[in-house]
Amino acid sequence: MKKRLLTVSLAATMMFSGAAMTAMPVFATPGASKTEVTQKIKELEAAVATNEAETKSALAEMDASNELLDKLDEEMKEIEALIEKREDKLDESVRSVQVIGQADSIVDFLFQAESITDLVGRVDTVYLLISANQETINKQKADQEKLAAKEEEAKKENERLMQLTARLEANKNELQEKLDETTQLLASIEDEEAREAARSQLATVTENSPQVTTASASYSAPATSAAPSANGGSVVSNAYANSSSPYVYGGSTPSGFDCSGFTSYVYAQSGKSIPRTAGAQMASSQRVSYGEAQPGDLIFFNQSGSIDHVGIYLGGGQFIGAQNERIGISVESITSGYWSNYVAGFGRY
Repeated sequence: MKKRLLTVSLAATMMFSGAAMTAMPVFATPGASKTEVTQKIKELEAAVATNEAETKSALAEMDASNELLDKLDEEMKEIEALIEKREDKLDESVRSVQVIGQADSIVDFLFQAESITDLVGRVDTVYLLISANQETINKQKADQEKLAAKEEEAKKENERLMQLTARLEANKNELQEKLDETTQLLASIEDEEAREAARSQLATVTENSPQVTTASASYSAPATSAAPSANGGSVVSNAYANSSSPYVYGGSTPSGFDCSGFTSYVYAQSGKSIPRTAGAQMASSQRVSYGEAQPGDLIFFNQSGSIDHVGIYLGGGQFIGAQNERIGISVESITSGYWSNYVAGFGRY
């Protein structure tokens, strides 16, 4: 049984290194036999192995998405440079007309004609200048349209990357819940086995020594002292202090954080121990309304049908969190833009 418990711990370790992209099997309910629990743990081990491979595939997809966004960024910079260069050329052409005519505009240049012949000549000059730049103007318009299309494509790809990150976090939450459920069930069976062994031993002692009397004993959980309250100021300052760390799925140290790894680490630095996953952090926190939320509280998001993202509220409609591989740890708004559509609530510890 201890070996099985170790296996569950190893499964948890595997999960945090990257797992869970498919629905998990239904686990045993309290009252299940040891054999049933053992079978469920085997199913869990198989699911973790499968999900580890699927997560690698998902992370590869995220890498491909980042590469596409890098390419789009580069293409947009090139288009912007061309547009700026043509803009300078067009401005230069207009200035050349002004210099030729010593006028403030093309219209003034034409009005300064002293005769019909002079006017025709000036019109020809303007026509030649404008005609020479017509192709440039057409290219300018085409590139502006292309740039707008690239920007829209980049926006959609960024949103897809956010959704994929959210799905990984949501499934990580689910797998952790199943691991916890199975571990607790396994522990309860071990406790029952221990109690049964104690009762059996007591019965044997009583049978052999009838004169022995026993006192009823009750188990008391060891007293625990409440953890110090997390100070909002220290939470926020510690969040900023770790804001240069990259985003790493499953990460919970300054070498790399995912969203819940970031919040749990920052809270630990501020003297408060909280659960590891976004879903568990919300479940065990004290819920507060938007109006009650204070800097240092947690803010939760639902992008995929369950709690799949968490950050630290800064006040003023902003939060800081480990967003995804591309953005890393950044300050974002909840009053406009992407995140405003997915706020699920606030929590306080």
